[in-house]
Amino acid sequence: MPTAPKEFEKTFMVISNLHYKMAVPVGGGSLHK
Repeated sequence: MPTAPKEFEKTFMVISNLHYKMAVPVGGGSLHK
């Protein structure tokens, strides 16, 4: 399936973003900007 890697990549990026957004406010939100 050629679309599998793309879908996985998209999901992985979304999950990573969620983790990042949850962790950043705790530490330093200014670092993200």
